[in-house]
Amino acid sequence: MFLVEKVQKFIATNRLAEPESRILIGLSGGLDSVVLCHVMHSLNFVVVAAHVNFKLRGTESDVDAKEVSAWSHQMGWEFVFTEFETSEISLQRGTGIQETARQLRYDWFEEMRVQMKCAAIAVAHHTDDQAETILFHLFRGSGIKGLSGMQPKRGNIIRPLLQSRRADLEEYLKKHGLAFREDSSNKSEKYKRNLIRRSLIPKIEEINQNSVEHIVQTGFLSAQYLSIAEDFLAYWKSKNLVQKGSEIHIPVKSLSQITYAETILWMILEPLGFSTGSMPDILNLLEAQTGKQVAAEKFLIMRDREVLIIGPIKEMFSLSVQINQLPFESLELGILMEECDIPVDLKTLDPYTAILNLDELKFPLIIRTWREGDQIVPLGMKGRQKISDLLIQSKVPLHKKQDVCVLESNGDIAWVAGYKVSDLFRIKSDTPRAMCISMKPSM
Repeated sequence: MFLVEKVQKFIATNRLAEPESRILIGLSGGLDSVVLCHVMHSLNFVVVAAHVNFKLRGTESDVDAKEVSAWSHQMGWEFVFTEFETSEISLQRGTGIQETARQLRYDWFEEMRVQMKCAAIAVAHHTDDQAETILFHLFRGSGIKGLSGMQPKRGNIIRPLLQSRRADLEEYLKKHGLAFREDSSNKSEKYKRNLIRRSLIPKIEEINQNSVEHIVQTGFLSAQYLSIAEDFLAYWKSKNLVQKGSEIHIPVKSLSQITYAETILWMILEPLGFSTGSMPDILNLLEAQTGKQVAAEKFLIMRDREVLIIGPIKEMFSLSVQINQLPFESLELGILMEECDIPVDLKTLDPYTAILNLDELKFPLIIRTWREGDQIVPLGMKGRQKISDLLIQSKVPLHKKQDVCVLESNGDIAWVAGYKVSDLFRIKSDTPRAMCISMKPSM
């Protein structure tokens, strides 16, 4: 089958684009992108060629930009162009050169797609690229999602050549006498993908000449398996996961009873930045004591009694506010303090609201985060109790203990927000004046 007909069928089968629609095509000047532009032009799509100069190869990059601009105008295509100081941006962001260039490219492509009123962004990944991607993901331990490789369509990005071999592209280029630019960096094996392309795949093809097709077929099947697994995961999560604000709670029992707990956890945690290397430690949480945790860059998973809790890593919360007089209000902190009438039934109060004996309070009052060693005289008792013990008794998760605040009066704890009023500041039958204090639960 000729390349043009093959690509036309692939576009139709995968519903990549409507006939004769405007398509923004990434044109680096390399063989793949040159062929893609020409094939799409032959299929009567309106080609808008987009070139990015990443300024990583000196004059070579500048020549590429001039050549693709001239060629695009010769073909009668619309042409858009930009350039980035990629090395500097990479340092500023703290990301690798390749990742920075990729993000810059796709962000700009999307900006141009909207500006140029294009239906999609076409990139020139082909079958050989797909095999490289799958192997690269396999070596990184990316799981079934990584083995699925690149998809024909992802959002506004389409890959019309994904079912075409590079050899087919080379033959097409030669047949039509098309010129292209050779990126010298493609020859450098310091880039892992080039090492796979130039050294590994030729060796694999010595074992089986159809290896690339088999790898890509495995990727296709993996994508189907992944779709099935995701449907099952959605069902399992609906039965077992509890969402509490920004946290996910998973009963340990529900994981301990299944043989595929590792797969379930991986599918939940991988999008949050956890690596395959952390999975042994994560599985150990099923047998661990309360407080044990495993952290990724932005999220952590921890054992808390009979559940695993997944949540964002927060900066250590610290608060200290001095109140000199009533009324006092802070919308930012969610604190309201004022003199009030004594309600008939104090037991109906919200846990984050307290009514205290105003005559027993000594100003200035202090609202602060609790500290180790803090003690309170619990309501109805005479002796003191450590707040740390109170929080244990109240089964406050370890990662939430740092957020607990107290109201301090002249060195005594008058209230542990959300948990306990001090007997020293309780409302009595002859209490003449009362103070109401309320705080946001997030405090």
